[in-house]
Amino acid sequence: MEHKGWVWQGWEGVWPWVAGGVALAALVALVYSYRQATTHPSRKLAGWMCKLAVFALLLLALLEPMSVTQTAKKGENDVLILADDSASLALKDPATGRPVGMIPGVEAGAVPPAGWWKQLEVVFRVQAFSFDDRLHDRADLSTRSFGATRSALVTSLEALLKRFEKQPVAAVVVFTDGNATDAAKLETLLASKPGVPVFPVMQGFKEAPRDLALQSVDVTQTPFEDSPVAVSARVSAQGFDKEELSLVIRDEAGKVVVTEKHQLPAGAVDHVFQARFRPAKTGLSFYTVTVVRLAAAGSLDDEGKLATASGETTLENNRRTIAVDRKTGPYRVLYVGGRPNWEYKFMRRALELDNEVKLVSLIRMARREPKFQWRGREGETSNPLFRGFSGEGQEEAQRYDQPVLVRLGISDKKELADGFPRTPEELFGSFRAVILDDVEADFFTQEQMDLLEKFVSVRGGSLLMLGGQESFRLGKYDHTPVGRMLPVYLDAAGAGPAGLVQDAAFNLTREGWLEPWMRLRSVEGDEESRLANMPGFFSVNQTTAIKPGASVLATVTDGSRKTHPAWVVQRYGNGRVAAVMVGDVWRWGMRDPESHADMDKAWRQMMRWLVVDVTDRVDLAVPVTAGGSHELVTPQVRVRDKAFRPQDDASVKVEIVEPDGTKLNLAADPSSAEAGMFEAASHASRAGAYRVKTTVQDSTGAVVGETTTGWALNPAAAEFASLTPNRPLLEKIAQWSGGRVLQPDELAAWAAELPQSAMPMMEIRSEPLWNQWWLLLLVVALLGTEWWLRRRQGWR
Repeated sequence: MEHKGWVWQGWEGVWPWVAGGVALAALVALVYSYRQATTHPSRKLAGWMCKLAVFALLLLALLEPMSVTQTAKKGENDVLILADDSASLALKDPATGRPVGMIPGVEAGAVPPAGWWKQLEVVFRVQAFSFDDRLHDRADLSTRSFGATRSALVTSLEALLKRFEKQPVAAVVVFTDGNATDAAKLETLLASKPGVPVFPVMQGFKEAPRDLALQSVDVTQTPFEDSPVAVSARVSAQGFDKEELSLVIRDEAGKVVVTEKHQLPAGAVDHVFQARFRPAKTGLSFYTVTVVRLAAAGSLDDEGKLATASGETTLENNRRTIAVDRKTGPYRVLYVGGRPNWEYKFMRRALELDNEVKLVSLIRMARREPKFQWRGREGETSNPLFRGFSGEGQEEAQRYDQPVLVRLGISDKKELADGFPRTPEELFGSFRAVILDDVEADFFTQEQMDLLEKFVSVRGGSLLMLGGQESFRLGKYDHTPVGRMLPVYLDAAGAGPAGLVQDAAFNLTREGWLEPWMRLRSVEGDEESRLANMPGFFSVNQTTAIKPGASVLATVTDGSRKTHPAWVVQRYGNGRVAAVMVGDVWRWGMRDPESHADMDKAWRQMMRWLVVDVTDRVDLAVPVTAGGSHELVTPQVRVRDKAFRPQDDASVKVEIVEPDGTKLNLAADPSSAEAGMFEAASHASRAGAYRVKTTVQDSTGAVVGETTTGWALNPAAAEFASLTPNRPLLEKIAQWSGGRVLQPDELAAWAAELPQSAMPMMEIRSEPLWNQWWLLLLVVALLGTEWWLRRRQGWR
């Protein structure tokens, strides 16, 4: 009940004048009466004040003062009870042996509930709801099953407030532990305008139970040779001080791939495991990461024994499924060489050992030269170099005014038949990277130069220039489209025209040490020893400076202690460009077999770096968004034609294989947001591994491309991430709405206080002052006091 003030009903009319006259007459009578009294002055004053107070109260009553109060109108305001029904609240409290999500006064079969609930029902309409992955209406909260692995607290509260937006809601009471799986949406809720006070009631364990939990598992993988998959697992440990723990990674067949054993330091709460392993196959694979006590590691295949040996409150947060996708090729790379050289020889041999990279070569055997009649027979136009080769007609043989080109590794006789590609269809759709080695800028036409620039900037391909004697500045690439792409400036360098140096030592820069493809040893000391034993180099294409945004990954230091950039890379548009300034890398492999193997590995890793992030004609992405009772899966397929322009006239089919083997076949529709993109939508609810495959056909029915990917769903990991209540989140909700966080034992006091608060539906009550019992009691007390002073003290 809220007091609103006083209303003076007799303030208008003649009553104020009557009251004033009576008051004046009473005052005169009192003064005259007490002036005749013979007693002590203090007693006379006390009696006079009592009589004056009585007259004042009686005169006040003539003005009819009314006490006005507001109170909640019975049965007109709603109190909404929202209870968490997720699996984390099914865990049993060791002290009581009951689920921690039980609501006080709401026992099984107790309909209607008693206690604080019944107290609320005297004044309010009480409506019950529950939430797990979404909001549910509930007639009886005692029948909750605690079976869902999602706690959509924010989404459900937002939906409940929106449903009752125009209804007279006095309060919303939320029973939860605050561990919301949709906590990322909290900021959106807090940005809205609150309308109803929310009172979260804390549930869950009061003290942290004994538990191990995988808080996060991060997977780092590279496409480079011998580079393992790195797994970083962050584990929270409660009650396992100085305990030995075991992190076990198993493949889909249940075979143990790697085991890491650590002993927790004293007082440790969070611990990070680092594990590495090499997948047995390329493509998409799934692995299970589990953390347990070392003593329980042998019981992973028996859930019953594991639960006993682990000594934990729950095992739901001990394991996660991870996806490892090692893309497969072959990835085609176009090598353009101005002459056969040792660099190409060693590179080609190194790449023969890599099944994922396919090297296609276009090598000039002889330069273009003028034709003179005296050099051949009369009327002969073909180059005598090709005389005697079968299958070459007079009109097909290389002419004197054409370079002599050799094609190696081509897919058919037509590929590169006219030399370097002249159209986007020939270059963009066939190759992921282009290597230029010892070939001058005049080898290309202006149109081919522009095409090569678009290959990098628009198509997203990679360009590598090797340091031959006709590369970079010596190849006159300055002021050309290729020169604009290179990460180094091509103006005159300080060295001689051949770029000769003396016994230059190779070393990695800080940025080079951070690039996996530049390193050949997993241990830093071994890598430093390898670098120290590398032979010196004598041919370096020197430059004055690198361009803004470029990165120097390696340098060479010559005999005069001058340092020159050796490996330089940069992004250019959608692609990347690399420059190897050293012109005699082949010397590296001439020292001994171990150095030769290192050089081969370095070439293979560089080729993988060039091609791994380059997009194909068909590119598949699978965004997974948490929402509602399922994860929303929206496969996005980007389709391009041979010129890598968006292709809309395609038929795109998407197949999703769920963890239990169920196949969902979807037809992707063109997206209105982006040309060449096709979208489909589905939902995922089961925990485990999901595989996605897309097949794209053009308008003729020919297959444009196929690609696969996948992801792992771990809803229990988020649901059981923390077993202690998330009070900060509940405090934010309460503060935003104008409510407060309650403990279960505060419910009765809160239920008694709530009707006294401001409500949407209130009723006004007015009561005359004269009807108040305390007023009559006060008048009698004052008159009695005055009588006692007059009679008992002996004055008149």
